[in-house]
Amino acid sequence: MDSLPVNQPLCQDCAETILERLNTELETAKRQNEFYQQCSQNIRLKTLSVEEQKSINAEIKQKSKGEKVLRDTIDDLQKQYEAVMDEMRQLETEEADLGKEEDSFWRQVNQFQVHLDDFRDDRETVNLQYDHLSNQLMSLQRTNVYNDTFNIVYDRPLATINGLRLGRLSSHMVEWAEINAAWGQTLFLLHTVARKLNFTFQFFRLVPLGSFSRIEKTEGDHASFELFGSGDFHLGQLLHNRRFDQAMVAFLNCLAQLEDFARQRDSQLHLPYLIHKDRVGGVSIKLQFGQEETWTKALKCTLINCKWILAFAASYSPPNSNGST
Repeated sequence: MDSLPVNQPLCQDCAETILERLNTELETAKRQNEFYQQCSQNIRLKTLSVEEQKSINAEIKQKSKGEKVLRDTIDDLQKQYEAVMDEMRQLETEEADLGKEEDSFWRQVNQFQVHLDDFRDDRETVNLQYDHLSNQLMSLQRTNVYNDTFNIVYDRPLATINGLRLGRLSSHMVEWAEINAAWGQTLFLLHTVARKLNFTFQFFRLVPLGSFSRIEKTEGDHASFELFGSGDFHLGQLLHNRRFDQAMVAFLNCLAQLEDFARQRDSQLHLPYLIHKDRVGGVSIKLQFGQEETWTKALKCTLINCKWILAFAASYSPPNSNGST
């Protein structure tokens, strides 16, 4: 019998089929071999010719060769079968390992998806907070806190600061308590602007105390000038009214110092009303022996100048700051 050519490993089912077939052929060959041997014995008992013996011996050799080929083929198939079984066992082990890796992978995918969902939720929350804060920032950037803190209005007969009238006219007899409170707000404005600009006044120190504010000299006799009045001009009040005038003149001096400081940093800045000694806009700010209309005009010019210096302070950042206003 011709041998079966096998050039590659067989699967388990094919190997088993071939083994069954070869085992069947082997059993057939054994039976034939036994038959031939019996025939050989029977022939030996008989007298055979030389040629018959040669023919029988040749056939026996041929059958023996076929049997050997079948046995070799069976051995090769058995080896292939064992190799296939080893490979299958290895593949089953690898399949089990891959199953574990796949389970681990999907657990990681699920955890990642949970973290991703949490991250997206956090991102949406942060984006909403960012939008809210951006809107607040834009609103604050459009808001001038100084203008809100010191609201100056001068398009009326009497200029006002935070709703308080500064001055008196025959048609508007403002109480001195309101005028003194207005002066307190005005001095506080100047004090706040100086702190914002990191500026220190020469010769004077501002003491904002509401309706009883004052300005103190820092040199010489260190006098203190009350920035509030009463309107009484009898002999006992003359000295006090004189200090009130000196306080208003000192206020103009401090305002002029701030103007010089601002112009050194912004050459385009010019206050609307020129300040020179006790005059602002060409009008004296002194009240004693003067007219209330003239004094009130000087006060309006002073408040207008304060509004301009306030606007400069709102947009100015000192060199040692971080650039924010």
